Amino acid sequence: MDLIYSRSIRALRPSSPRRHHRRPSAMDPAKAFMVMEVLLKDPDRLADADGAPGPTWERIYCSRKVAYGCGKHERKLVEGLTLYVRRRDHPNLTSSMTIRLSDEAGRSVKAELGASRSRVESLGFVKIANQGLLVLHVTFRVHALSRCEYYLVYDSTDASLYMIPCLPTDDELVASFTSTPVPRRVGDGGQDPQLQLVLMAHWIWPHQRDRDLLCLCTPATSSSSGIVTDTWVTRVRRFPHLPGSFKADLMFSFEGKVVWADLSRGLAYCDLRGVTGNSAVQFDFIELPYGYQILSEDLPEEDELTEPPEMNRTIGCVGGCIKFICIDRPRNHPANVMVRAWTLDLRRMEWKAEKGLLWKELWKQVEFMFIMDHAELWDVEPRYPVLMPDETLCLVLRDMRPRRREPPVEVDRICRFDMRSKRPLWDGIVRYYDTMWPVILPANFFTTKGFRESKLPARKRKR
Repeated sequence: MDLIYSRSIRALRPSSPRRHHRRPSAMDPAKAFMVMEVLLKDPDRLADADGAPGPTWERIYCSRKVAYGCGKHERKLVEGLTLYVRRRDHPNLTSSMTIRLSDEAGRSVKAELGASRSRVESLGFVKIANQGLLVLHVTFRVHALSRCEYYLVYDSTDASLYMIPCLPTDDELVASFTSTPVPRRVGDGGQDPQLQLVLMAHWIWPHQRDRDLLCLCTPATSSSSGIVTDTWVTRVRRFPHLPGSFKADLMFSFEGKVVWADLSRGLAYCDLRGVTGNSAVQFDFIELPYGYQILSEDLPEEDELTEPPEMNRTIGCVGGCIKFICIDRPRNHPANVMVRAWTLDLRRMEWKAEKGLLWKELWKQVEFMFIMDHAELWDVEPRYPVLMPDETLCLVLRDMRPRRREPPVEVDRICRFDMRSKRPLWDGIVRYYDTMWPVILPANFFTTKGFRESKLPARKRKR
């Protein structure tokens, strides 16, 4: 049984230089990355005759596979999962991620659902990639009312794989703002950091006195405090009262704090280090820099938002601090587009502005990419800023001229910049990401220092 993810992985390589146009003398291989993007339909399985993944796929090494709270068949199920990724050196750089279930794992799913003779449907997709952790959401079902849902968490630091049941655990508890959990590592007395998932939720019945909850799951340990619901511990959540709605666009952890970012409003966060016993978890809120809040209810009808905020904004934890990036687009002045940046002083709860990047200055560094298409500065628009852990910035560079192909094929450039020198470090092609902004991983995400490609099955050479 194959489970094909609704995202693809593309390994990006530097483009070939164009004559008479500038290009950096050397691209830094350490700055290489992969782009995980949404597909409009499932990718081809490309399987061998016996049903196994074909030669274009490589198995992702897992040092251990552990399941918590996933039913009495959990061990057989997680042991029967095998992750694959299409080889990055294939001429077709569009590479899909897939999961193979062994026959025994498939029988375990059917036994868990009580449907030994029914056909099991599988669905999976990526929820979040953050700080070396990749969280996938997997669903097995025989019909709409009989299903089991899990989070699969791959930790790139030690190549471990965890399987954890998703919320809701019953019909009365549902996720708030987003169903994407925040993955974080928690230490305990100098021991190796342990995985923890954090999720906001609420009781749907109004008679509950404390409806808003914070749910925590630390698979490797058991907690004696709080209300235990399967593997999740729930605590009362005190969320700040905000006029209008709050939408969690991005999530990450930072110095013991868990942060949910609304790219139109600001940051909501809590510090889990001081939470003890059954005490409630208090949240704080920090607005975006002055003039950068976007409240749709305050906008005139003709100025109502038509673009998702992530097209021009991002917030992330880089270089030991939290940064906010915004692409300012003055109307009718494409040459004056500015990439602005702020750093958060969390102690004072204030944003400090940094020197921005003028798009026409960046264009001088990347125009060689578009010379074959005869594109000019005003033809190309930077979009979807993504912060990398080393304070570099990735931008999708879209050619805004009408597509000439029939049917049109959405193909754009994506480039990684050094924000100080404005120098491009790595670039390549990105396709079919329009339904969600790019999720970027380092190129060696599945081949960490301790688990390099030598651990992966070698490709057979043709004689």
